[in-house]
Amino acid sequence: MCAPCGKKITVKQIKSISPKNVELIVRYINADYDIANPCYPTGLCETCRKYLQTADKTGDISKLPKMLNYEDMVLLRVTRADNTTCSCNICLTAKSHRINKRINSDCIERETGLVASNYIDKLPNKEVVKKMKTTINICKKCKQEVGPGKTHSTRCTDAQASGNLVEQIKTTPIKQQEQVTTTMIKSHIQQQGSSNNTVTLSTKGSKARVNLNPSLKTSEVNFSHNALNILQLHLNNISNKHMKNIAKWLRVHGGRNCVEPGYSNEVTRVGKQLADLYKLETHTFEGKEGVKVQRPIIYADAEELVAAVTDARGYIGAVAVKVMADGGQGFLKICMTVLPENYNPELNRASNEEDDDLIADLDGKRSTYKEGGGIGAFKLTSVKRLVIIAVVPDCKETYANMSILFDITNLNRISFLFVADNKLLLICLGCQTSSASFPCPYCHVPLREITSTVDDTAEDLPEDLWKERTFGNLKESHDIYTTIYDSNRKLAKNCYSTVEASLLKEEADVKVLDKCPVEELHAMMGFVNHTFWDGYAKVVGGRDQAVKFPQKFNAIAKDYHGVQFEGKACRDMLKQAHKMLDVDVLGDTSPILVQPYVRAYQAMDKLVSHCFGTKLVNQDKVEDLLKEVVISYMGLEISVTPKMHVLFYHLIPALSNPVLQGRGLGVVSGQAGESIHQEFKIFWSKYKINSLDNPIYGDHLLRAVIEFSSKHI
Repeated sequence: MCAPCGKKITVKQIKSISPKNVELIVRYINADYDIANPCYPTGLCETCRKYLQTADKTGDISKLPKMLNYEDMVLLRVTRADNTTCSCNICLTAKSHRINKRINSDCIERETGLVASNYIDKLPNKEVVKKMKTTINICKKCKQEVGPGKTHSTRCTDAQASGNLVEQIKTTPIKQQEQVTTTMIKSHIQQQGSSNNTVTLSTKGSKARVNLNPSLKTSEVNFSHNALNILQLHLNNISNKHMKNIAKWLRVHGGRNCVEPGYSNEVTRVGKQLADLYKLETHTFEGKEGVKVQRPIIYADAEELVAAVTDARGYIGAVAVKVMADGGQGFLKICMTVLPENYNPELNRASNEEDDDLIADLDGKRSTYKEGGGIGAFKLTSVKRLVIIAVVPDCKETYANMSILFDITNLNRISFLFVADNKLLLICLGCQTSSASFPCPYCHVPLREITSTVDDTAEDLPEDLWKERTFGNLKESHDIYTTIYDSNRKLAKNCYSTVEASLLKEEADVKVLDKCPVEELHAMMGFVNHTFWDGYAKVVGGRDQAVKFPQKFNAIAKDYHGVQFEGKACRDMLKQAHKMLDVDVLGDTSPILVQPYVRAYQAMDKLVSHCFGTKLVNQDKVEDLLKEVVISYMGLEISVTPKMHVLFYHLIPALSNPVLQGRGLGVVSGQAGESIHQEFKIFWSKYKINSLDNPIYGDHLLRAVIEFSSKHI
């Protein structure tokens, strides 16, 4: 028979216990087991063998059986001539016609073979086997057993009754012990009138609270409205109908309470939070070749929009607003990011003095699953938190058109930083383009001074800045242009190329650089595209050979404003600059000719890594890194563009902007303003009308803008 489970097994099934299995039985089932002791069985069934192996590998002992109390058995005395029949449990089980059965009790008793024989002389200890008592006498007061040979005090107390009764109950089988326990608990629950099956019981110490048949609470996953709203944006704003089906699926498989109640109403409400703020009007805009065209415009008052976002996000105190403008995907847009004062990018909230240690712990760590991992809440500076101020379809980036947008939205009533590419920034400042006599939006450097440095070295570049543009001298220059030069554009060079009044309104002493920080994305793109197409491509023998370098890491130039590489591709090209020297990339070109470009790209990569992000910046290190960029760039002997001038001369002053709080330009990055075109396309696809002449075009555009901004709060 099987030692662990005590069941009779057939000869074909039986397996002797190996030393390894003996060790496992001692470890997991019975520490006293001894295969040499005749009281214990020496067989092992296949089921118990598998359970022992599982316990050894995984530590799971839940399926292992409880071994009977074989050690308590009294076996026959061994003699040389004795044919007495043994009636121990092992022999009784073996003689039984039942297969794979064991006794119904958890322990071996008198009736189930605890003693091998009722004859005294056949047993080794020769003690009289006492007959089982059918009745006992107990004291009425203390409940102790009384009778001949039993010691009992005449001064017994009621307090002794509990211990005596427990000892009496312990002599009964386990099942009867459990029945007595539950019967007493039920009785007390009825006496105390408990409604939740909980009863308070006295002990010899502190009282105990016992709950009979408590409801089994499974660990439910709770999906809040906010979590599902974030999920919807991560899934490219799938329809509300699909989100309701997802919530239904979660309730079916995770329990009815796993989704916060009222989600069907919530998902509809979230997409219409800002419906009262947006308006639809039709205005006359400047089209191609100066032709006037009618276009619908969706807009909101900037003041009201900032207040609504501030309230919805629960900001306290002042807020910082970053306004971005750009044209793309068929729309001219003005959008904004609203941040709390003292915003910390690492914490994605306003910081305080107590956050220093927390920020140090977060440095370099990835987000956990509890924090959302890769699909947690979006950063306040991301495109997923942008809110549209105004949008116009099929509209050019011109001064007249931007003037309409600024006026209709009352944009200058709020305090904000303005971020745009070089072209649109010059337009909004009232200046001529980058090819004008004074192309820099931040200072009065002449174009000839910028382009004449092509043959200079880094040491030849002047250290002092030209006179910086302020909103005061912008106004003065425009006044001179209109009054003295009668708005003659040919003479605009005498007014620092200022031909219109600035659309951005500030105090006279405010520098343009403080209001409109250097846009790091376009600075990096300007560096890479200019050095690649106007320098590197010529060195390696043409564009076809040159593009083999970015193709090694799947970076592709886009046909946008001419062929150029966009942000991610430019960043990858800086990081992978060493691949310019690969044999298949070089072709017939000498690596000596390409090495200067590798140096320049690697220098720019270090500068971008240090001060184009959102981490704290070391000003001295920036100066050293920028110096290396300038030296390596000038060694390429290619022209210095206005964008390179901005990088060389205005980067360090831009990092001193108090808004950055000592951090990099990533805090005021225009990346989100560039990405909004693709993001808005997702929302517009649900309402899209192809023809501007369709009478419902404006209504559909309004619905798309309301849903976009409402879900980005």
